[in-house]
Amino acid sequence: MYVRHAVGVGMHNVKFRSLPTEQRPALVSDNVTSLEVAGLRVPAQGNGSPVIDLRQTRDAWIRDGRAPSDAPSFINVTGAESAEILVSGCDLLRATLPVTVAADVAPATVTVANNVLRANA
Repeated sequence: MYVRHAVGVGMHNVKFRSLPTEQRPALVSDNVTSLEVAGLRVPAQGNGSPVIDLRQTRDAWIRDGRAPSDAPSFINVTGAESAEILVSGCDLLRATLPVTVAADVAPATVTVANNVLRANA
């Protein structure tokens, strides 16, 4: 799913299915304000894409999601305008990294709290 230039987007209990050859993230949020994603489930992707790609996204709450097997990261955040992103209550055991953040993103932009993580994450 690709969402661009939007305000007030909510996705609840969404399950995506795709071919094993799919190379894109399950969700791309580009210039979105007030995004809520709850209960996202996706199959193993088998590629180098994050499950969720947040670009210039503000006021986002990602919760109750589950990273598929061998996801390089559950969420990738880019863009200097990205702000106030909360990731909570997610099962991130299968993700190599729970969240990746680009160099142009302010350090306090993403809060990761109350998730199930790998011991080394």
